Amino acid sequence: YPHVKTSVADISLQIVGSTNGVALDTWPTDESVTFTGLLRDVRPTVAQSWVSVVPLRLGAGTRLKIIESMALGTPVISTRKGAEGLDVTHGENILIADDPRLFARAVVALLQDPALRTRLSHGGRKLVAEKYSAEVMGRQFTSLLECYLPRKQ
Repeated sequence: YPHVKTSVADISLQIVGSTNGVALDTWPTDESVTFTGLLRDVRPTVAQSWVSVVPLRLGAGTRLKIIESMALGTPVISTRKGAEGLDVTHGENILIADDPRLFARAVVALLQDPALRTRLSHGGRKLVAEKYSAEVMGRQFTSLLECYLPRKQ
């Protein structure tokens, strides 16, 4: 974040999610960083953001935050671990960077390049519509059920 802030002076960072058990008073203070805490609905916050960053190095589970960001048209930068299991393409619908310096450079590039933001925004929305929409996922789930459950006679 310090590298990004040096390159993009008027930046702000919102860290979204529960802060239960996190000693926020031990974190370095910076007026440009806000901890939102747990939000009832993250969509307005994500939709008005220029970028969604997912710098995960550890963890498992479904990457719904990435899908949600893409569906809202917010470009995403993630580590490979953060986007694990998603059918994403670097430069087309997401930026992937595992090294912290490269990650910061990707954030700066995205913030400074409106055409790149637009391309990733459109690519992300297209990916969600084609592979991760409720309709598509519903058809896949129904097909899976039909393979394993007996039909009613």
